[in-house]
Amino acid sequence: MTLILSDRTKETTITSGVADAILGGGFGGFQTFSDAFASGDTTYYAIENGVNWEVGLGTYNGGNNSLSRDTIYDSSNTGSKIPLVGLSFIFCTYAAPKSVYIDALDRLDMGAHSGIKFDDSNISNTGFFINNATVSGQLTVEPYNTDPLKIILDGSGSFIHAYTNSGPRTLAIHTNAEASPRWKMVRLE
Repeated sequence: MTLILSDRTKETTITSGVADAILGGGFGGFQTFSDAFASGDTTYYAIENGVNWEVGLGTYNGGNNSLSRDTIYDSSNTGSKIPLVGLSFIFCTYAAPKSVYIDALDRLDMGAHSGIKFDDSNISNTGFFINNATVSGQLTVEPYNTDPLKIILDGSGSFIHAYTNSGPRTLAIHTNAEASPRWKMVRLE
């Protein structure tokens, strides 16, 4: 199952109720879900049915040309699936609860997400990951866009590790996650 984001993908459906949406055809200037996805791929979607709407995560099924409605992020039905009646429109979207964006101060805003992970398929063993899943408190980097870099954690836990294979250096900053943590900084050559 691969998450795919796809531009200009839109179809109709005449599915009734809260079942998977059987896709019924595209629009001029838009591609169909079968053009954009392989069976089993997931995507963020929106459905419009009159004044009712739903935004969620769905899985494309090429066998019956349908999109499941797996996880609902928001809807006009208090966060539940909307019951479809008659003609509906279904399209790919960039779901706000899953978005990462540049804020008004030109800073990367990850919302409530717990980390950044870069695919290293092109450069082996290169990556960057920030994970606050085990951190209590707020992680900030100050001052913005100046030297020296100061990383502040007003809670406890492990929070950063950086490495690369393009040179012989590795830097790791972490704690042992105890009530009175010991900080370690390591540079390997």
